[in-house]
Amino acid sequence: MTTAAPFVNLDRERAYVSDLGRAFAGALVFNIPLLMTMEMWEQGVVMDRWRLLTFILCGLPLLYGLSYYAGFSKRRGLVNDALDTAVALAVGFVTASLLLILFGVVEWDAPPRE
Repeated sequence: MTTAAPFVNLDRERAYVSDLGRAFAGALVFNIPLLMTMEMWEQGVVMDRWRLLTFILCGLPLLYGLSYYAGFSKRRGLVNDALDTAVALAVGFVTASLLLILFGVVEWDAPPRE
């Protein structure tokens, strides 16, 4: 009977948390310059919602390619790369939302349209 199996999962979880930390750091590097300009805020307010959705959907292949070649986790394969793409998109949304709240651009009680 081996006792190493529980530690393998714990090491994998620690590695994933570390990978998520690197993903949030990367999101900060890309988000802060974009969020520091009023033009980006205005685009988010005045742009039609279907255009914003199209912009996000067009970025998915780019995120998938980044995940395939240099994903933030060491796992590889079609499903794992797709999951890394979804996590990267979520990390970007969360990071941008938190930064906009910290900058005072978006209020906690703001309607979803904002």
